[in-house]
Amino acid sequence: MLDQAATRRVRVGAFELDVDSGELSNNGHRQILPEQPLALLKALIARRGGLVTRDKLRKELWPEDTFVDFEHGLNAAVKRLRDALGDSAEKPRFIETVPRRGYRLVAPVEDPKLGQPTTALDPVQNVLRSIPSPWTRRVWWIAAATIVLSGVALRVWWISSVSPRTGIASSPMRVVPLTTLPGYLEAPTFSPDGTQVAFDWNGGGSNGLPVGTERHVYVTAVGSSDIRRITTAPGDAFGPKWSPNGRDIAFLRYRPEDRPEGNRIYLVSEVGGPDVKLSDFPASGGLAWSPDGNFIAASRQGTPKDDAAGIYLLSVHDQMAHGITTTRLPAFDTAPAFSPDGRQLAYVSCVRTGYGGCDVHVIALDGNTVPIGGSKRLTSQGFYFIRSLAWTRDGSCVIYEAQPGGYVNYLWRVAASGDSKPERLEIAGAGAGEPAIARARDLLAFSRTSIDLDVYRFDRDRGASAVLTSTFADFGPHYSSDGKRIAFCSERSGEGIEIWTANADGSGAHRLLHGPNKWWNGSPSWSPDGHWIAFNSQDPDGRWHVWIEGAEGGTPVRVTSGSGVEGMPTWSRDGRWLYFDSDRGGTNNIWRVLPGDGRWERITTVGGRFGLESADGNWFLFQTGTDDSALYRMPIPAGPVTKLVGCARPSAFASLASGIYYVGCGSDPNPVLHLIDPSGADHILGTLDSYDTSGPAGGLAVSPDGLSVLYSRGMPQSVGLMLIENFK
Repeated sequence: MLDQAATRRVRVGAFELDVDSGELSNNGHRQILPEQPLALLKALIARRGGLVTRDKLRKELWPEDTFVDFEHGLNAAVKRLRDALGDSAEKPRFIETVPRRGYRLVAPVEDPKLGQPTTALDPVQNVLRSIPSPWTRRVWWIAAATIVLSGVALRVWWISSVSPRTGIASSPMRVVPLTTLPGYLEAPTFSPDGTQVAFDWNGGGSNGLPVGTERHVYVTAVGSSDIRRITTAPGDAFGPKWSPNGRDIAFLRYRPEDRPEGNRIYLVSEVGGPDVKLSDFPASGGLAWSPDGNFIAASRQGTPKDDAAGIYLLSVHDQMAHGITTTRLPAFDTAPAFSPDGRQLAYVSCVRTGYGGCDVHVIALDGNTVPIGGSKRLTSQGFYFIRSLAWTRDGSCVIYEAQPGGYVNYLWRVAASGDSKPERLEIAGAGAGEPAIARARDLLAFSRTSIDLDVYRFDRDRGASAVLTSTFADFGPHYSSDGKRIAFCSERSGEGIEIWTANADGSGAHRLLHGPNKWWNGSPSWSPDGHWIAFNSQDPDGRWHVWIEGAEGGTPVRVTSGSGVEGMPTWSRDGRWLYFDSDRGGTNNIWRVLPGDGRWERITTVGGRFGLESADGNWFLFQTGTDDSALYRMPIPAGPVTKLVGCARPSAFASLASGIYYVGCGSDPNPVLHLIDPSGADHILGTLDSYDTSGPAGGLAVSPDGLSVLYSRGMPQSVGLMLIENFK
């Protein structure tokens, strides 16, 4: 029994793979391989040096009709596996590419199971040994092998064609494009008969919404490439929801005069024409029709001073609204969705605005849409954000979109009874969101977002070049004090934002830690002696704290313990103090703490979101994070505050002996890199192509010699609509 239960471990070169858990370790560094890279490595190990063709990998890793973009998927899996092994396609030490054919594992393999017979054939071999005649033995061998192979084929067919919930044979699920339009297509919603889909589209603009480009609601037939626009009035029209009677589509319209209270709800005929404002209710989230068509559910954000926030039901007939849930900022409820029978309402409850801690709840309703008892919490994941929900056709499960970190979202399923753990819908892949279920057909529509951030290096003489790239977000780089290594944030594991390290040229990237928080760990900062990396991590309740961990791995240690939000750590030049921002006292300012001591000192009094010491340790440079983006300085530990730069990109500055580097403001996607030398003169060093300004990516890292600058570069983005056929 002990031998059968023992974990199988295989050595591949200098790495050791736990075949069952997918843990890959090397010299104490551990990382969990995602599903597809792990399956790829297993396939290569099984051939132990032989060629594994791309066609064979397609059949093994992506069974027929379950993946629509095999070439991209395989290339991404190979890239991620090479990143995990510290390998390269140009000089392979592990995975060799055989052009136009496949791949070969060239590293030595030590596998205790290599060469052993397949256990399923052992009983057959025992029977054959008892048969004396060579001819008879061959006949029995063929017969036995036929039986075994037939059983395997039957089992494979049964697994792939039978619904795990109903036990009824069905066609396999298949992902296909719903639309092929450029730009941003979002918020799909099915007509009641499931033959049409409405959605909003920005008309083909790339990288967000260009100035002057409005969103409008469009309709397409499932399986058709033709679309028709049904909203025409000025103002962004978005978030459509098809009515149960099939004649109307509700949507939200944004107008500057309606802010900050919220958007307004409008109705338009499914064939187009003039739209009608339903009411002045200030909707701040998605919409949902009750199955009888009498109510529209919407969320209201409210203000910190009132109790008006929550989920409301708005009568379509008299426009009266009554509350279903009540909350107060910074907590909020959003994304309502009715069950098919109308007796339950699922929604998202978030504990803190902008800091995550979101989970799925459900509340029972009586025949008059009045809540029965309190809400039931279905998930306990504390995701960064959950944007939208949909019920399965039978009302047994809720499908929801969740962002583990700040960029990549996935689709999840959870039982409405709350008696099972959520499971991720792997078939939808990374970037999947905004699920919509066809009530009359086995179809699930969703949006797929393509967002990619890479780390680039800017050199004064050679311009910009890629350092860290993957099919996921890599951002927030920070040099070690000797300039030989980089710490950075990455979602390449597919399990949220984590801290990774790499050599200065981007090689040898590996995950430093798997927590303490599963979904978001960021803002890495290397200590001056190179022994520690400080970072911030988000607790399940949405609060942030500052942690440190050994640069070579180890157990993370929390160094702040306030009740608020603490993050964006930087080290003092002597390595004694950690600076960080905190909302202690109700206003964000910058504080510092002695790791291991716990003693706090307040540094700024005029506000502060990010700050660091000057190269000589005499000055503190910081931004307030308020309306202006000025860069300030003050003596350490206290003294008068003076404005150094009128406007700099958030957290995009660094201090070296050669001067203060910063990224200028403005709307240009290729901002200017400046250097203020010790005399106070401001020099332009060049431009940073496609500098990313989305959320936490920003920042700036300068090598100790001042010759290289690392920054996060935003790659082209798009949002398309996909369809899962035969969804169960």
